[in-house]
Amino acid sequence: MKITCPSCQVNFLSADIKKFKKNGFHLEKQCPYCQNWFRLETKLMVLKTLGLIALLASSLFNILELSYEHNLLVSSIGFVGIVIALVIILTGKHQVINK
Repeated sequence: MKITCPSCQVNFLSADIKKFKKNGFHLEKQCPYCQNWFRLETKLMVLKTLGLIALLASSLFNILELSYEHNLLVSSIGFVGIVIALVIILTGKHQVINK
């Protein structure tokens, strides 16, 4: 997957990133060209996490079969959640971290 550095605007593959660090809720990455740190924008990170939680919750409800009448609704919520998460992962904007 190609990533564009928000600082130097260079496109590179995600495999080129060698340095990562976890900072609370965010996964920060270092650009291999300009050495600046960047991460996914906070709003997008929250939406991605909510989408993944919706997928996890719907999967759990479907596995446990707690309410068969609501199976289609729960599955739809899980599908929407994973679509949101995938769109953000593939097209989300990154922000430079000022340190």
